[in-house]
Amino acid sequence: SQDSKGVIKPQMVDTFTVSPDGKVYSFVLREGLVFSDGKPVTAADVVASLKRWEKQDGMGEELADATESLVAKDDRTVVLTLAKPYGLVLDALAKQASNVPFIMPERLAATDPTVAVTEVVGSGPFLFKADEWVPGSKAVFVKNPAYKPRSEPADGLAGGKVVNVDRVEILTIPDGSTAVSALKNDELDYIQYVPFDLLPLLKGDDAVVLSHPEGPAATMGVVRLNHANPPFDNPKVRKAAQQAINRAEVLAAIGAGTDYGNADCVSIYTCGSPYASDAGTADIVKPEIAKAKAMLKEAGAEGAKIRILTVTSEDVERASSAVIVDQLRQAGFDVEVEPLEMNALFTRRKDKNPVDKGGWSAFVTNLSGYDLGSPVTSYYVVTACNPNYPGWSCDPRTKELVTAFYAEPDLEKRKVIAAEINARVTETVPFALWGEFTQPFGYSAKLSGVLPTGDPVFWNVKKAD
Repeated sequence: SQDSKGVIKPQMVDTFTVSPDGKVYSFVLREGLVFSDGKPVTAADVVASLKRWEKQDGMGEELADATESLVAKDDRTVVLTLAKPYGLVLDALAKQASNVPFIMPERLAATDPTVAVTEVVGSGPFLFKADEWVPGSKAVFVKNPAYKPRSEPADGLAGGKVVNVDRVEILTIPDGSTAVSALKNDELDYIQYVPFDLLPLLKGDDAVVLSHPEGPAATMGVVRLNHANPPFDNPKVRKAAQQAINRAEVLAAIGAGTDYGNADCVSIYTCGSPYASDAGTADIVKPEIAKAKAMLKEAGAEGAKIRILTVTSEDVERASSAVIVDQLRQAGFDVEVEPLEMNALFTRRKDKNPVDKGGWSAFVTNLSGYDLGSPVTSYYVVTACNPNYPGWSCDPRTKELVTAFYAEPDLEKRKVIAAEINARVTETVPFALWGEFTQPFGYSAKLSGVLPTGDPVFWNVKKAD
C-alpha cells in the first residue's frame, strides 16, 4: 500500500526480496491472514487474484506483458519472474485507484473477469454485513475479530489498521444541507464531502472538526481537449486555451480559495507526490488573457467556435465550467455550452464528429490525485495514441517516454523520465489544468485518530462516549 506521502510500504506482505538482476520478486505473506469466510489467505489466492486483476487494469496489463511467470511457491510465498525489464512491479501492486489489486479467495478469483463477483469475501479489518445492505442508502461494516494488524502506526493507506469501534454505518445522503445539519445535531459522526458553500455553517462549531486530504489525495481540475477536430487539433490553439485559464479564479469560484486550493500547482502529477514536477511549465505559471488572445490570433484561430460539455449535476463541475467558459470567451473563442448530467457525459464524449456536425471540443472535469500520482496512472497521459479513448490525443514522444518509465527500475531515474513527460505534456496539452484542490470533510469532535486520506477509512478511529 501507499503511505500519506505516496511511499510504497508492505501490507499483506511480511518480507520480500528482489534478485540482483531485478527480474525475480519473492513475496512472503504475513502470518495469520484470514478471509472473512474463515479460510486462511494463501499464496494461491494471491496469484489467482492478481491474474484476474491483470485482465481488468491498464497497469495490470503492462505487468502481465512483462511477466514470465507468477506462481505460488508454497502457502505463503509468491514468486514473480519477469521476462523483460519492468520497473513498476511494486507501484502496480500498491495501486490505490481503480482498478485496485484486491486479494480474494482463489475460488472467487476464478470467476470470468468480465463477470462481477457477487460474494463479498475479504481479509481486511472490517466485515461487510450483506444482510443489512440497502443499495444506494446504507452499508454496514463490523469489526473483524480475526484480523491481525501490522505493528507500524497507521499512515495513509499503509501501516497498522487497528479497529477501535465495533460498527460503522455508511449512509448515502445526497443533500449536503441535510448531512451538515445531521452532523451539527450529533446525528452523524462524519461527512465525506462538505460542500464548499456550507463550510461557514461548520466553522467555529466546537463540536465539529474540519479537515481535508493530504499529499497525493488531492484532486486535480482539468479540461479534456478534443484533438480529433478543429480547433484543438492545433497545438498552438490548445496552448492558448491553457494560457487563458486563471486557476486562482476557478478555485475561488468552486469555493476552494487558498484554504483548500493550490493555484500554483502546474505539475501534471499531484503536487506533493513523488513525481511532482514543474519541468516545462514556465509559460503557464502566470496565466494571462491578453497573452492567450495574442496566441490565438497568431494561430489563426481568433473567433474559433468550440463546444464545451459542462456537467450540471455536480457542484464543482458546474461552478468551474462557468468560469472557464467566460475565460475562454475573453481570450477570443466563440464558445457554445452544452449542459448535461454526469452519466450523459460518459456517452456524449465518445462522439468524434466535428463541432458543426454535433461533436464537441472540450469537457470540464476533475481527477483523483491517486490517479495522477504518476504518468502510468494518469488517464490522459498513459492513453496517448489510444484510438478508443475520448479526446484522442496522440504524441508519439509521450508514448515513448511512458514506455521508458515502465521499464526503468531505478526510482531516481524514473523521476527524471517523469519530468520529461511533464514537460512534453505541458507542450502538447492533451488536457489543460484548472487547479488542484482538496475537498474538505467534517467529523464530530468525539472522534480521534481520523486519517486525512482521500477516501475515508475508519481504522485508527476512536469515539469518545
